[in-house]
Amino acid sequence: MIDSDSAHGGYVLIDVLMALLIFSMSFFALYGLTEASYYKSQQASNLSKAVSIAWKTMERLAGRSWTENLTKKECIPGDKVVGSEGLFEWTVYADWDIYPELLEVETQVKWLENGKVCSYRLGSLYYVD
Repeated sequence: MIDSDSAHGGYVLIDVLMALLIFSMSFFALYGLTEASYYKSQQASNLSKAVSIAWKTMERLAGRSWTENLTKKECIPGDKVVGSEGLFEWTVYADWDIYPELLEVETQVKWLENGKVCSYRLGSLYYVD
């Protein structure tokens, strides 16, 4: 006579192994998603900081008279002004547009992310007497 517990003993081991396999595959998938979301959030954070630096630089220039900006060499038409803030390097380019009273100003912010150079640009036209 065969004992009913011993006849199904092998199935329990297979069931446990299958459950462990499914659990481990799910765990690795979730780990991969978590790691990818971490890198994406880091990219978003860097872009947000770059946008903030560009806006802050443009607002600083727009908040003063252009005569003062040109005197302090914060903005040099036909040339560039370079600075840095933490891991970010910013450059202000300025040049006269088609009309002599319009000054085109652009701020470019660059940073290194995963061995690749990323950048953000913000530009505007300003009327200068």
